[in-house]
Amino acid sequence: MRPLIASCVLLSAVSLMAPAFAQGQPAGAAPAPVTGAPAAGAPAAGAPAAGSPAAGAPLAGAPASGQPGAPADPTATKKPFDEGFSPVDDAEVQRKKKEDENKTQWFLGARFRDYIVPAFIIHMFAKGGPGAVNVFSSGPELTMRSGNLEADFSVTVPYADFSMKEFMFKAKNDPDEAYEKISSDLKLVTASVDLLGNIPFDKERRFSLLIGGGVGVSGVAGNIYRNQSYPKDPAHIKPDDPSQWVKCSSANNPATKNPVTGNPYCDASNNHYGSYTEPSWAHGGSKPFIFPYLALPHIAFRMQPVKLLQIRVDGGFAVTGFFFGLSAGLKLPT
Repeated sequence: MRPLIASCVLLSAVSLMAPAFAQGQPAGAAPAPVTGAPAAGAPAAGAPAAGSPAAGAPLAGAPASGQPGAPADPTATKKPFDEGFSPVDDAEVQRKKKEDENKTQWFLGARFRDYIVPAFIIHMFAKGGPGAVNVFSSGPELTMRSGNLEADFSVTVPYADFSMKEFMFKAKNDPDEAYEKISSDLKLVTASVDLLGNIPFDKERRFSLLIGGGVGVSGVAGNIYRNQSYPKDPAHIKPDDPSQWVKCSSANNPATKNPVTGNPYCDASNNHYGSYTEPSWAHGGSKPFIFPYLALPHIAFRMQPVKLLQIRVDGGFAVTGFFFGLSAGLKLPT
């Protein structure tokens, strides 16, 4: 029994001295507290020591969560698809949006344009003429967009039709007896490119103003028909009414003369009689077989209601006259 009691006493002494040795104090430096009870002034079990931050509180000097300099929130990760956007998701969307704006995009579609030559432009260089000229053209269009630049490649197919019914025409400084009846069945096939700068109206770039110009080249087919003519009433000529003029059969046939100058309307100055057709430039004539295309300025309004479709309304001035048009294209996969 005594050995058992001695063992218990020894075990109790060791357990009481262990905290003192653990704190670097000799045994007996302070009275040992009663087992299971805190010492006077000591914090309760589980409570933080004096000067220590409470559980979950930030360390002294550390910025609070959400403040500048705070460490990244480890919970700011992508949410599942059905939970909406997290901050990380939104940043990625903005990055991809910026990449999409600068990425080259291609659209394939078609365009229609109406070229108008007002009568006052014709009268700057000649007298007579067909009045205002309307020329319709249409064809496929391939559009390349990259950042704030747009390039529109087009070929007018089947063609732009410059056919004209008979009208009276002469150079501005020529005498009245120089009037001829002229008609044409000219057709133009044009390959062109329009280079346009993009000015967006909104962040999504769904609505934009385009400003620039275009260049190209046209191949010319068909004929220009010319015939010397004389007025039915030489005393009252009407250049705006071709029905009041008759084609000459040959030189001095008939011998109708201008009552003011005495010069014949049907003369031997050229051979523009019968079924005469104007030769091309290649054969010394005035009919072009190739024609430059230049448009400046070219102003357009572009709409992109959905990502895969763009619609453009065009307007401007070209060597073939003022033009107005409409185009539409579908986005090609890249």
